[in-house]
Amino acid sequence: MTSVNGHEDLTIFERLSLLSILPEEGSVVTLKVIRDLKDELGLSEQEIKDAGLVQKGNAFSISTEARGTRKAISVGETARRLIVDHLEQLSKNEKLSMDCLPLYERFVEGGLVASQ
Repeated sequence: MTSVNGHEDLTIFERLSLLSILPEEGSVVTLKVIRDLKDELGLSEQEIKDAGLVQKGNAFSISTEARGTRKAISVGETARRLIVDHLEQLSKNEKLSMDCLPLYERFVEGGLVASQ
């Protein structure tokens, strides 16, 4: 659960939660950063198979064995700022869900913003 050299070690659940909250609108630069981040966060066909990932509506389930599986995801300074800003906005508007609370704790409260 640490940040090393612009990389975040994220579980499958953290990756899916982060994908679900990324903004869909913004400037050209912002959208390109978001597109690249989504590519990094997305699961490969093999990861889906190995994790036994099943989607039921908006909920996901994965095998018990896959819950601790982590992947190093490249998160640049601009992407990190977008994540922090969006999580802070969700909290301010009282729209932060329990699923996203660990992300808030990690990126916002954990002070993992590269510029700090």
